[in-house]
Order: sequence, then structure tokens, then C-alpha cells
Amino acid sequence: MSTFDRLNATALTVDIDGIGYRGTTLAQLMAPPRSLTEAQVLPAIQSVLKGWVDEQAEALRQKVMTAGAGQAMEYQEVRDEAKAVLALDDPTKASGSDFPMLSASIGTNLDPNTGKPTSDIAGEARAASEEAKAWLAIGAPIRGARLKGKQSVDKAATIADACAVVDAISWPALS
Repeated sequence: MSTFDRLNATALTVDIDGIGYRGTTLAQLMAPPRSLTEAQVLPAIQSVLKGWVDEQAEALRQKVMTAGAGQAMEYQEVRDEAKAVLALDDPTKASGSDFPMLSASIGTNLDPNTGKPTSDIAGEARAASEEAKAWLAIGAPIRGARLKGKQSVDKAATIADACAVVDAISWPALS
């Protein structure tokens, strides 16, 4: 379904000129009795479309990562601990009490140096570092497509143009 068709099939919740419209399609907004103009409706539709772009990006991310704000915090902490361990003079002497997230993961990931399950904090740090690199290779193109798409939606002069932008976003292929 094209984005334009989706706008006409989806019950939207939008605010236009200080008035809230709930459960209304684009066609209903622009038809009598409302008869809103495209100029009145465009900013609200752009906001809806940018939300849809964010949803598409999140759906792609969830194909390779576990969803959830807490999970994202966990990934960030693991990455930070991995960086700290790998910056040590001797990562093999890292203490589990100093790196609790990595310690909790020992044995659950493969050490890229050995190809076997991790057996210490250093191995887990290497595994986490490789996972972070792999995520960046996927996450950066998703981010770029999302931000450029939203920027182009904002620049669109008509609803049809804004819809065409969303339809034309080139999302990265995930392997």
C-alpha cells in the first residue's frame, strides 16, 4: 500500500490549527464538512509521516537487536565496559566485579580470538567489541536513511510529495 493510500485508510490523530482530530483519515480531513486545505493539513501530515519513518527504522533495527529501552541501556553499558577492558594494559586481568555486565555474559558469546565460548572478561570484551562494530555497520545506514527521509518530508511542498518521499526511502538491506 502506498503511503498516500495508507493516509486515506488509517485513522489518524492530528492537531490542526489548535483543533484535535481523532480517528480521521486524510480524505475525511479534506472533505466536507471539514474541508480543510492542503496548506492547513500538510504540517500535521508531515508529523505523521515522520513518525512512520521512525517506525520503519525501528522495525529494521528490531530485526537485528532486541527491542526495549532497558535493552538499549544494557547494550550501551556492555559496549562501555568492553572499551574500558580493551584499553587496559592487560585485559586478561580484568575483574568481574569491575565489569559486571561482561562478567554476567561469560560463556554466552564466542571469543573472536578463539572461536570458542568466552572464558574470561577479556574474551567477552572482544566479543562485545565485535558486536558493536557489526551494529554500527547496520545502524549507521538505518540512521542515515531515517534522518534524510524525515528531512525530505519536512521540505515537501505537498502531501503527495511528502508521501512520495516516504515511499522512496532507500532502507539498507539486512543480511
